[in-house]
Amino acid sequence: MPDVLCREMREDEAAAACAFTESIFGPLPLDYWLKEPRYTAAVSYLDGELAGVIPLSLRRFQLAPGVVAETAWENAVGTRADLRGQGVGSRMIAAARDFLADRCDLLCVYRGAERSDGYRFYADRTGHIDLAYVPFYRLASPSGSRPSGFDSLAHGEVPARGAELAKLFNSQWAEWGGFVAREPGYYDWAIDHIIYGRIPTERRLHLLTEAGQTTGFAITGVRQGARADGTCYVLDFAAAEGDPRRAGLLLQGVVSVAAEAGCPLVWPHAQRGALATLLEAAGFERGQRRMMLMGLPLRPSRLFGLLAAARGGCEVTLDVWTSTTDFRLWDAGPTAPRCTLEMKDRELALLLTSRLDGRQALEEERITLAGPAAAARVEPVLARLLRCTPWHHPYLEYI
Repeated sequence: MPDVLCREMREDEAAAACAFTESIFGPLPLDYWLKEPRYTAAVSYLDGELAGVIPLSLRRFQLAPGVVAETAWENAVGTRADLRGQGVGSRMIAAARDFLADRCDLLCVYRGAERSDGYRFYADRTGHIDLAYVPFYRLASPSGSRPSGFDSLAHGEVPARGAELAKLFNSQWAEWGGFVAREPGYYDWAIDHIIYGRIPTERRLHLLTEAGQTTGFAITGVRQGARADGTCYVLDFAAAEGDPRRAGLLLQGVVSVAAEAGCPLVWPHAQRGALATLLEAAGFERGQRRMMLMGLPLRPSRLFGLLAAARGGCEVTLDVWTSTTDFRLWDAGPTAPRCTLEMKDRELALLLTSRLDGRQALEEERITLAGPAAAARVEPVLARLLRCTPWHHPYLEYI
């Protein structure tokens, strides 16, 4: 293994790191890096020269209702051609785990192609766990006309309407997880973030208006230039209160937009829920899972604390034992009952991100209990705190 130095990128290294990434993955304007509100990178050096870069976008990510974690998203992981396969990427990720430990709860990455070396790098070598799968629903030949009250605007209108769009989004998706929290300034960033520097995309905002009130919106995108694929993608979508009638009108409007453009419509969405049912009823075909969200917990105790704070607290002291580590997950005080949770690292990651049901995991013995506290006292606490939350991941946030 080469003797590389791996650490966090310094501010004055951004231009060189961006140029290095461009040399591997193609155009990435520096101004897109610099305008990201919370952005850094892991870098590696060999003999004073850049040997690898992992750009990192820091985002506040909703895991479940009331549970928002600090996350860092890896993208465009690049290593110098003559050093690939020699552990440089793994060492950069190890460095990122260290320098992010005081500010991030979870290290995440988008992946696909589960049989590829790229996927196995994360699954087998760095410890990332599949957290969610995002199937792409496809309508090959859209047809139909726009419903009354459905209008299209340029994407430049999005920031001025950000508060309104965030309110609509939360009215439909607040009980889900899997998305960057719709906090003030979200749409200023999301509509023009770094992916649109790498993949130029014609974005449009579509509004549903009833009795003078905006009751739904969608954002669509069509890729341009070298990455053009002749497809209209749904990037974001919400109907007020998740109302099925309004969702149906929005769906009709979005289908008509693709029909006007004469191109197929692709809608990345979860495998369950009312919207999935609506898409299938409209003739969309669900494709194989081509995209997944992977994650690696950096601060397990803080993640558990977020769950406990949102779900009524935890009155049991909990230790964790896995095949690779053991630690105190939660300290409820010196007189509290104590229990050790035994499981694999995969189950731990899923529990802490609200992607695994604790009661079911206990019944299936994916979690076992040890220690002095009686199971009858511990299991109800775990069932209350460790619940599975459905995830909805808008394609607008893809990086």
